[in-house]
Amino acid sequence: MQLFTIMVTETNRYARQVIQSTHLSPNSRLKQWQPTTVAEMRAFIAAVLNMGLIKKPTIFSYWSTDANLLTPWFSQMFSRNRFQLLLRFFHFVDNSKLHPPGHPLCDPTAKFQVLVDIANNVFLRYYTPHQQLSVDESLVGTKAYSHLIQYLPNKHHHRWEVKFWMLCDSVVNYCLGFYVYRGAKSDDDKNEIKENGLGYVVVMKLLTLGSYMQKGYHVFCDNFFTSIPLAEKLYSVGTYLTGTIRRKRKFLPRGLLSNYAVGQLKFFKKSFILLCGFRQKKSQRNPVLLVSTSSSATSSEKTIRNRQSVKKPDVIFEYNKYMGGI
Repeated sequence: MQLFTIMVTETNRYARQVIQSTHLSPNSRLKQWQPTTVAEMRAFIAAVLNMGLIKKPTIFSYWSTDANLLTPWFSQMFSRNRFQLLLRFFHFVDNSKLHPPGHPLCDPTAKFQVLVDIANNVFLRYYTPHQQLSVDESLVGTKAYSHLIQYLPNKHHHRWEVKFWMLCDSVVNYCLGFYVYRGAKSDDDKNEIKENGLGYVVVMKLLTLGSYMQKGYHVFCDNFFTSIPLAEKLYSVGTYLTGTIRRKRKFLPRGLLSNYAVGQLKFFKKSFILLCGFRQKKSQRNPVLLVSTSSSATSSEKTIRNRQSVKKPDVIFEYNKYMGGI
């Protein structure tokens, strides 16, 4: 209810600001504006979600009376003009309190940050996660122009995307927290990123969002995030880490990075940190390297989907099981 109240308040405020600051022509549709309500806003969100499920070429198509385009539900909910007015003024924040584009303090996430904050609070309030958590990126395609957009040519579903960092329950894939990546030029956490790396900062920030430190949780992440300093830091605050690690990361022993024969397995351990290197097959040029502060230096033989039996380190089986949360 809090979110819909904010939507209604700020949408009505923005409508007043635009109408009062604009010279309207006699036939301007903006003169038809009437303040919206919570009930109408719920219906508006329902219509927007249905537009995502029922694909049509234009917004006008949803109110078309042509037999091949007709969907009566939309015209029963809104007139076309009323829907477009709501869409025109839909807002989460008071624009008068935002820094204009180009201002040094302008925040590209400011217009929807309230939605992210409310979502993160709800995730924390209504769900207690399993011990296994996973951290990864999530990408949302868009055709809009924004400083938040990342160009990712290797992503085939959409090359222009907004990137979110996400923390999820690895067992049931429930989202526990997320925030938007603002780009390499952002001043957010700039000094800490320079010292420890972006992956380190992302993991620590996501765990702090939901107060998941000192509770024995076990975080799984890929080689973008994993580092020896991150493993040490998490262990010092009562949190375990398992993840693949890049060969160029600091503090890895030389023996872990040497050549591997097919099927060769190496374990290294220092205090609470276990390092594992394993080359399973000939086509695999380099071994997979993993770091864990929870696993043991053991291997198991398991039957996979095609009913073939394979022997791998237990840390790899555990990583494969819990890394798919995002």
